[in-house]
Amino acid sequence: MNAFKSLILAVLVFFSVLTGSANAVTVRVVEGGTVGLTDAGYFGGVVKIDIDGVKYSAMMTDIFYNVVSKPGWQTEYAFTWETNLYTYDDILAGATTMYTPEGYSNASWFLLNGMLGYDPADPLWTASFNEMAWDILGVGGIWDYSDRGYPDPDSLDTLHDVYNMAVATELDPTTNYSDFMFILEGGPTGGPNMLVFSAVPIPPAVWLFVSGLIGLATIARKKQK
Repeated sequence: MNAFKSLILAVLVFFSVLTGSANAVTVRVVEGGTVGLTDAGYFGGVVKIDIDGVKYSAMMTDIFYNVVSKPGWQTEYAFTWETNLYTYDDILAGATTMYTPEGYSNASWFLLNGMLGYDPADPLWTASFNEMAWDILGVGGIWDYSDRGYPDPDSLDTLHDVYNMAVATELDPTTNYSDFMFILEGGPTGGPNMLVFSAVPIPPAVWLFVSGLIGLATIARKKQK
């Protein structure tokens, strides 16, 4: 009997690995805790969401909020919706999701760095990195925020420069980012998904790396002139 149970377990594990897994969850947008910009006609940045009673920060494609460009838009999405949650390991195991494991892995670099501007709150930073995350997945092409001067409009540098420098360094698509990121496939309007940031401390080295990228972008722009 034990041998039979072991065989059944082995079959279940095999099909789990083959097809990937997903957890059905209930999600809602939490009012407050939003850092980003809406003045380009869509929302770019980070929102606070509730997943089965636990609050997280998340980036989402602007399709959910592209018709809302006024203060208080979060309250219009206070209803709950059902969706599937995937870890990065689920995707590597073959779960059917909208984008590839390589895309999610590369996008997670921008998700992580976008969170650097979430606390303390930096709307332009978080909105810019939202654009970068979705662009690397193939959703983007809109640079309403990251093409602005950073940290002020008169600056020669933009956060789009950081994006170009990061892509030029050939982001590693094999890194496992499951320690701090998971994916919600499908939003309240049935559109694309959300990248969710779990509360993992951001190492100081990341700050130094981003600062270095901005410095390199500055040097490159000065040489061009």
